Amino acid sequence: MPVVFIEHADRWSPWLDLEYTESYRVARRYGWELTVTGADPEVLVKSRYPALPYSGSDLPLRGDRVIVLDPDAEEPLTPDEEPDVLVVGGILGDHPRRRRTRRLITPRFRGAEARHLGEYHFSIDGAVRVALMVLEEGVRVEEIEVVERPEVELGPGHSVRLHCDYPAEEGRPLLPPGLVEYLREGIVEYEEAELRARGRGRDRVDDPD
Repeated sequence: MPVVFIEHADRWSPWLDLEYTESYRVARRYGWELTVTGADPEVLVKSRYPALPYSGSDLPLRGDRVIVLDPDAEEPLTPDEEPDVLVVGGILGDHPRRRRTRRLITPRFRGAEARHLGEYHFSIDGAVRVALMVLEEGVRVEEIEVVERPEVELGPGHSVRLHCDYPAEEGRPLLPPGLVEYLREGIVEYEEAELRARGRGRDRVDDPD
């Protein structure tokens, strides 16, 4: 059975966990396994999906059977490809992008092919969904409906514009279950600070990269 590796490269947060959980659900629906690799202790303790403490690149993989989803790749993912392993960066979205997949993920998987999903910058679960639509449904990337950086209404006069694009159905972005409720009830200080920091192109804790 083919497998998605989400190569963990960010802090654990409730938001990240929602994206990982939805990625696992989507992958299983398409008949794929999914494992979070390179998981830190917090992910290993709190995960509701398979997780390993070491990188997927430490496994004996055939490079020619591995595809890394990298927004900076030269070629798009196409329906005629049949990877055994699909690697997705476990990175919450930034606006503007910092190209962390190209720096932190792609070089680890030597011999693998890098592919992009069009001009969009998807969430983790969005990237998994779009990639498996391409590989399993035979849909080309450019045929997939997308909502770019959707705005989520949290209450009267209070909304948040997300920093990622999402595949959509009839104009409705396919957000992870529980995300809107979390944004309404749990975002308060943690995620608002995270969104402000990511809007400036860095993490809440100053990151020289």
